[in-house]
Amino acid sequence: MTDPGTLRWRFEVATADHAAPLGRGGAPSVETAQGTVCVRGLDLYALEAATGKPRWRLDTADRTVSVQVGDGTVYAAEADTLLAAAIDSG
Repeated sequence: MTDPGTLRWRFEVATADHAAPLGRGGAPSVETAQGTVCVRGLDLYALEAATGKPRWRLDTADRTVSVQVGDGTVYAAEADTLLAAAIDSG
């Protein structure tokens, strides 16, 4: 069993500007479901929650402003587009 406070893994997420507000170029947003962590940075990533190992990456060119997960699907909203990807395979 892992001690409380012990770092299990780390994944570097590129953003356009770390000082920008959440949304375009801001701090990464995170959603979790079904053992997967979905992270929005310059691109959208799905990572194994237990290990941090990348499952897939979707090139969004920093257009994604929010991420939600439901019913096995990752939804990424852009200014004028809604993207949907299977949480387990992209």
